[in-house]
Amino acid sequence: MSTVYKTSSPECIFTFNGDRTILKKIHIPNNQVCTNRGIKVGDPLQKVTEAYGPNYIYSGKGRQLKDFEAIYSADKKRSIILQIRDSKVNQIVLVEEMWPEKNKP
Repeated sequence: MSTVYKTSSPECIFTFNGDRTILKKIHIPNNQVCTNRGIKVGDPLQKVTEAYGPNYIYSGKGRQLKDFEAIYSADKKRSIILQIRDSKVNQIVLVEEMWPEKNKP
Protein backbone atom coordinates (compact mmCIF):
# COMPACT_ATOMS: atom_id res chain seq x y z
CA MET A 1 0.00 0.00 0.00
CA SER A 2 1.28 3.47 -0.89
CA THR A 3 1.82 6.36 1.49
CA VAL A 4 0.58 9.82 0.44
CA TYR A 5 1.73 13.17 1.82
CA LYS A 6 0.29 16.56 0.96
CA THR A 7 2.07 19.86 1.47
CA SER A 8 0.25 23.16 1.76
CA SER A 9 2.71 25.79 0.49
CA PRO A 10 3.40 25.03 -2.25
CA GLU A 11 0.60 22.52 -2.60
CA CYS A 12 1.96 19.19 -3.84
CA ILE A 13 0.97 15.59 -3.31
CA PHE A 14 3.76 13.01 -2.88
CA THR A 15 3.11 9.27 -3.22
CA PHE A 16 5.70 6.85 -1.82
CA ASN A 17 5.95 3.09 -2.06
CA GLY A 18 4.57 0.97 0.80
CA ASP A 19 7.89 1.08 2.67
CA ARG A 20 7.96 4.90 2.37
CA THR A 21 11.45 4.67 0.91
CA ILE A 22 10.87 5.47 -2.77
CA LEU A 23 9.04 8.49 -4.16
CA LYS A 24 6.77 7.16 -6.92
CA LYS A 25 4.65 10.14 -7.94
CA ILE A 26 4.34 13.91 -7.45
CA HIS A 27 1.16 15.86 -8.28
CA ILE A 28 1.62 19.59 -8.83
CA PRO A 29 -1.82 21.25 -9.01
CA ASN A 30 -0.73 24.92 -8.83
CA ASN A 31 1.63 27.41 -10.45
CA GLN A 32 3.98 27.74 -7.46
CA VAL A 33 6.26 24.96 -8.76
CA CYS A 34 7.58 24.45 -12.28
CA THR A 35 9.34 21.62 -14.10
CA ASN A 36 13.06 21.85 -14.77
CA ARG A 37 12.14 23.15 -18.26
CA GLY A 38 10.08 25.98 -16.78
CA ILE A 39 6.56 24.62 -17.34
CA LYS A 40 3.95 25.37 -14.66
CA VAL A 41 0.19 25.14 -14.20
CA GLY A 42 -1.52 27.78 -16.35
CA ASP A 43 1.00 27.65 -19.21
CA PRO A 44 -0.45 27.21 -22.71
CA LEU A 45 0.05 23.97 -24.64
CA GLN A 46 2.26 25.83 -27.12
CA LYS A 47 4.79 26.58 -24.36
CA VAL A 48 4.77 22.88 -23.38
CA THR A 49 5.56 21.75 -26.93
CA GLU A 50 8.28 24.40 -27.23
CA ALA A 51 9.90 23.08 -24.02
CA TYR A 52 9.33 19.32 -24.44
CA GLY A 53 8.66 18.91 -28.17
CA PRO A 54 5.61 17.80 -30.14
CA ASN A 55 6.20 14.05 -29.68
CA TYR A 56 4.09 13.27 -26.62
CA ILE A 57 1.78 10.34 -25.98
CA TYR A 58 -1.79 11.60 -26.35
CA SER A 59 -4.34 10.29 -23.84
CA GLY A 60 -7.84 11.59 -24.40
CA LYS A 61 -11.05 11.19 -26.39
CA GLY A 62 -10.65 11.28 -30.14
CA ARG A 63 -8.18 13.90 -31.20
CA GLN A 64 -9.53 16.60 -28.88
CA LEU A 65 -6.72 19.10 -28.33
CA LYS A 66 -8.35 21.22 -25.61
CA ASP A 67 -8.75 18.59 -22.88
CA PHE A 68 -6.35 15.62 -22.71
CA GLU A 69 -3.18 14.34 -21.08
CA ALA A 70 0.21 14.82 -22.76
CA ILE A 71 2.64 12.14 -21.58
CA TYR A 72 6.36 12.57 -22.11
CA SER A 73 8.57 9.59 -21.33
CA ALA A 74 12.22 9.32 -22.33
CA ASP A 75 12.37 5.80 -20.93
CA LYS A 76 10.11 3.38 -19.06
CA LYS A 77 11.43 4.59 -15.70
CA ARG A 78 10.34 8.24 -15.58
CA SER A 79 7.46 10.16 -17.13
CA ILE A 80 5.87 13.57 -16.91
CA ILE A 81 2.12 13.82 -17.46
CA LEU A 82 0.69 17.23 -18.25
CA GLN A 83 -3.07 17.44 -17.78
CA ILE A 84 -4.31 19.90 -20.41
CA ARG A 85 -7.65 21.61 -19.83
CA ASP A 86 -8.93 24.37 -22.11
CA SER A 87 -5.53 24.25 -23.94
CA LYS A 88 -3.57 25.07 -20.74
CA VAL A 89 -1.67 23.00 -18.19
CA ASN A 90 -4.09 22.18 -15.37
CA GLN A 91 -1.89 19.78 -13.39
CA ILE A 92 1.59 18.26 -13.63
CA VAL A 93 2.29 14.70 -12.52
CA LEU A 94 5.81 13.28 -12.28
CA VAL A 95 5.83 9.48 -12.25
CA GLU A 96 8.55 6.94 -11.50
CA GLU A 97 8.13 3.62 -13.31
CA MET A 98 4.88 4.30 -15.10
CA TRP A 99 5.39 1.14 -17.15
CA PRO A 100 7.22 -1.28 -14.84
CA GLU A 101 8.97 -4.14 -16.56
CA LYS A 102 7.30 -7.49 -16.00
CA ASN A 103 9.27 -10.09 -14.09
CA LYS A 104 10.81 -12.62 -16.38
CA PRO A 105 10.70 -16.32 -15.32
